Amino acid sequence: MELKLLKNKNLALLIAGQFVSHFGSGMQSFALSLYVLHLTGSGTMFASVLAISMIPRLIAGPICGVFADWFDRKKIIVYLDLLSAAVIGGLFILSQRTELTILHIYLTVIIMSLISAMFSPAISTAIPSVVTQEELVGANALNRFALTLCYMLYPVAAGLIFGLYGISVVLLINGISFVLSAVSEMFIDLKTPNKKKTKPSYQDFKTDFSKGIEVIQRHKLIRNIMGLALAANGLIAPAISVGLIFVANQLLEVSDWQLGILQTALVSGSLVGSMFTGALSKRYSLEKLLAFAVMAIGGLIVFIALNASDFYFARFSVNTVPFITLVAVAMMITSIAVITNIGVSTLLQREVPLEMLGRVSSVKETFSMAAVPMGQMLFGIVFDYTLAPIPFIVSGGMVIMIGFLFYRSIMENRKPVTAAVKAG
Repeated sequence: MELKLLKNKNLALLIAGQFVSHFGSGMQSFALSLYVLHLTGSGTMFASVLAISMIPRLIAGPICGVFADWFDRKKIIVYLDLLSAAVIGGLFILSQRTELTILHIYLTVIIMSLISAMFSPAISTAIPSVVTQEELVGANALNRFALTLCYMLYPVAAGLIFGLYGISVVLLINGISFVLSAVSEMFIDLKTPNKKKTKPSYQDFKTDFSKGIEVIQRHKLIRNIMGLALAANGLIAPAISVGLIFVANQLLEVSDWQLGILQTALVSGSLVGSMFTGALSKRYSLEKLLAFAVMAIGGLIVFIALNASDFYFARFSVNTVPFITLVAVAMMITSIAVITNIGVSTLLQREVPLEMLGRVSSVKETFSMAAVPMGQMLFGIVFDYTLAPIPFIVSGGMVIMIGFLFYRSIMENRKPVTAAVKAG
């Protein structure tokens, strides 16, 4: 991991700000779900808090990408962090006066999701705005490492603080985290190459939105990157979040502490992957590294079918050996998956002009986000109607094929995106 990049004040402030705000938001999301579960005792209501947050982002995401390319991105991320602090601060004050209801929580989640829909495309352009192209992989790896560490820590902190002090303290901490994030972002020198100087109109919006779609349609590498992002979220993510847990819980019948070890292995794998991505990208081209990483994940998913078969786990009187195998495979998958995520982000940042990156990134994020629940539902349905190894064999085979097709495509001569844009 290239820690020397943190000497770049702008990058260091950006990563620190994101860590703080993600930590607070993660704590709040986790604690609100627990609060709803305690309030209603309903698993459906518990899950709905997470599910409802996706709907506004799916609808508004591509639209917000245009605005992120129009206006001063530094002001966008600072003002939105301050707005988030105000929203959460308002909910904190409300929690001091009355008991929060499901309606209060739903409204807050929806508002925060809309803010996030605007924030995400703006922040996606931040890293390529503060580092050189040669530093992109290392900077994205550092950012991914910090966020993974955040995702590992906030559930523990949220559970502890919520259990001891209740939802109000969690809300207060999250509000403060947004203020701290905004303060750190105020000191970042962020390039805004396509600042809209005239009063925008609907026709301006329609034209610029269409240009973003045209970039995706005309540039083969970008289309392929989008395909890999969809595969990662629609096939790989469900294999981990649904498939691995199903095998561990239903087939191996692991204990609670073993399930905790499996979850720790998943996060640890992500940390390891982010640490070595920079070094690997110096030995291999990013396109080839991404293709081989996807194919390797596909092979590991197919290998999980072995753990899900009677042929393997029925040979052991206890589940120790199959469980160790599953943990090792899980850790390898998440390690390589991080390489895939960093590769996708970096290639988009390299190939798409900075003035159009907000639009293209928002489209990618929207489709990727939509692919996750669809893939999870499909995995669950297939598990109910087929033998357990089948979903892993099918999804793993599809991932291998997608990786192979991507590898073949990068062997061909590709047209630079700038040429594609000018041709339009």
